[in-house]
Amino acid sequence: MSLKNKKILIEIIKDFDDFAKMRGIFYPPIYLVGGSGCILGNYLDRATLDIDFIDMNYSANIGRLFKLFDEYDMLDLYLTTVSLSFKKRAKKIQNFSNIFVLSKEDIIVSKIGRYSEKDIEDIVLLIVDSDVELIISLINEVVERDNISEIVLNEFKKNVIQFKADFHV
Repeated sequence: MSLKNKKILIEIIKDFDDFAKMRGIFYPPIYLVGGSGCILGNYLDRATLDIDFIDMNYSANIGRLFKLFDEYDMLDLYLTTVSLSFKKRAKKIQNFSNIFVLSKEDIIVSKIGRYSEKDIEDIVLLIVDSDVELIISLINEVVERDNISEIVLNEFKKNVIQFKADFHV
């Protein structure tokens, strides 16, 4: 089932990319996170068709392109627990103009923000071959952010304590 979902996600992204090229619409980088990012980054095999990406203050004319994603969540940086240096570690998805997936470590840190049962299950799989020292560094960068919701940051800090206990880091 998850391989089928990966093929569907690739088709959705391909339609997006092809439509933009056909219409001559340049779009700035799109940074995928969440389940779709994990699938398209070849980090995890699971079932999801919604596309989660970070809002990079896209212009209104790009909005019509996003409708091609069908189900999507554009995540506001103010409410998202990622290090602001995520672009340096993001990897470009081959064969697409400007679509990237966040690093495993950045995705793990983003999942600590909510730390739901599903997030924990994903982290268990993602952390196996991740750079734990980098994860700790990225956690510290998130804690130091001054452009994040205080409520989100406080929940993140609480979840970090549980994450460190759960994963012995």
